[in-house]
Amino acid sequence: MKKLYFFLLMALTFSLGVNAATHKFTLNIEDASKVIVERLNSDKVVEETYNIQNGENSISIEVESFFNTYTLRVTPVEGYILKAFNEDGTVNYNAVSDNKIEEYCGAFGGDDVYYILKTIPEAEYRDRTVKVTIDNPNGLRLQLRGNKAFNTTENEYEIPFSSVYENLLYLNTVDRDDVIYKVEADGIEVKPSSTGSYDIVLADYSDPDDPLFTENINIQYEFPEDLNYTVKIGFTNNNPECLQSVTYAGEEIEDYAAAEGFIVRPGKKLTVTVNSLYHKLAGYKVNGESEEVFGDVYSVVVLSDIELEFDAAPYEVMNAQIIIDGVEGITITNYKTHKEVEAVNGANDLSFTEKDNSYYVAVNPGYELTEVYDETYEKDYLASYFSGYLYLDKNSKIYLTAKKIVFDSDVVVYIDDLTDVYYGLSLTCGKSTYSTYDAGYFTFPFRKADGGIKFSASGVKSANGYINGEATEIGYPSYFTLNDINDGDVVKVFFKPENAIEHTVKFEASEGLLDGFEIKKDIVAAVDPSDDVKAVGKTRFTMTPVSRANEDLTVKVGDQEIEAVDGVYTFETEGDTTVSVLSTSGIADVTVGENQTHDVYNLQGIRVAHNASSADLNNLPAGIYIINGKKIAIK
Repeated sequence: MKKLYFFLLMALTFSLGVNAATHKFTLNIEDASKVIVERLNSDKVVEETYNIQNGENSISIEVESFFNTYTLRVTPVEGYILKAFNEDGTVNYNAVSDNKIEEYCGAFGGDDVYYILKTIPEAEYRDRTVKVTIDNPNGLRLQLRGNKAFNTTENEYEIPFSSVYENLLYLNTVDRDDVIYKVEADGIEVKPSSTGSYDIVLADYSDPDDPLFTENINIQYEFPEDLNYTVKIGFTNNNPECLQSVTYAGEEIEDYAAAEGFIVRPGKKLTVTVNSLYHKLAGYKVNGESEEVFGDVYSVVVLSDIELEFDAAPYEVMNAQIIIDGVEGITITNYKTHKEVEAVNGANDLSFTEKDNSYYVAVNPGYELTEVYDETYEKDYLASYFSGYLYLDKNSKIYLTAKKIVFDSDVVVYIDDLTDVYYGLSLTCGKSTYSTYDAGYFTFPFRKADGGIKFSASGVKSANGYINGEATEIGYPSYFTLNDINDGDVVKVFFKPENAIEHTVKFEASEGLLDGFEIKKDIVAAVDPSDDVKAVGKTRFTMTPVSRANEDLTVKVGDQEIEAVDGVYTFETEGDTTVSVLSTSGIADVTVGENQTHDVYNLQGIRVAHNASSADLNNLPAGIYIINGKKIAIK
């Protein structure tokens, strides 16, 4: 589940770090009774309606995170039109859309906004009408200035407009590749802009004393039935196979190389695609004029006869050589053709074109590149960052050496808790990497020569670290490096510092009873049971018989008896703990020399006598005791 929520949690973390943004608006309203000003939340639900008045109204909106954005919305009451003006009195045509103002308030703030707002009765607002006639309305879009665009469906429209505020009518095709044959406003042809849009003036106030108003617009979308054009395509090198395809209005042209050309209806797109996998386009001409080459596709809307000439030739075939040592460690693939090179140790002769001269060298798991050298150009690719790509030419001679990675060191790592880590824990040291979502112990192999071990744990706020039981500086908790790590070390990291409890573990056992046992903590750290053992956080202990015969033992960790698994006793501690080890191999009468003393334990592992002499033993109440690791009957 952590993977599923990673990006959401990252965004949340980022958002919590963003300072509150303040959006300031000044609305100078002519008639406040005709205007509604509201604040909407990110779900477009009204959270507040502002109490406004005539004149200037100052509004501030605070945004505290990415997820709590707002919108300031200004609308007129029913029956009125809203208009916005800049401070200099000019109309702000960009502010109002669909008869309302909506200002987005995001987490990064913005410039202060000042609007002068006026409302005009709808009946008075649109004082004129223009008639629009269309031969084929399908595929066209009209938009009155300051209003929403709409797709045309009728052949005729009577469009009311404001001669002051809506003095432009925008005309576009729905498909940007389409072309309109002709547009006339009151009999005068209107030319499209450089973007193909028609901006038709409805009210012209060039002469304020004698303004001009457009009454009729005629849109001839379709080209005349008898209007056709010829497209001819020629080839400098007489090689029509250099083209991959020729299409017109989406339909493929089969006989595009015919000397007489082919006939098309005007106003649609001609697309010529060069077969760039095998041919290089040096240039082309349009009606005898050379054009600059941009990519492998030429396209144009046909509005006249066109003659095209393409200068293309097959790519040059080249040969290069790659000498490989350690072929089992690498995979070489041509980047363009995606074909894998059947490489061998020693010399590999490659044949390719100047188009597909790039090869990608992938290092197989467990290997590393130790040499990437171009003998011809004396270039050492590994001297700087090597992306894996080789760009060859006919002179290239490349030496590649791959060797198996041998890790010379191991470190035992313990992680206490990963619940606060967004995307798991990652460790990196040179070529060695390890990722996990599970807390606990694991072994991390590395090479000492590769430097420190990098820990990445996005999302954590604090961390305590220990190396071989000694506290070490962590630095930034979600990304840190531990240096001076050696083979056999134990690294413990606590992302919840309250878990890093330093404690003592004591072993109590009769003399010689633990001889032949190997006792370790944290999997690899040797323990001397005769001394108090220092531990930090949850610590795993093992008692393994290595040079003694099997015998029955009672091992208690605190008051909890534990069982051996395959002869090994394993337990974990988190606080001060006493470990009692007793022998249960048999019961015997006590025979003690006069000058000998012993520690005596009851069957619960509690010491009842220290340095007891023979007389002391005889004075013990009758019963069974543990002396010298054996059950002894005192009569």
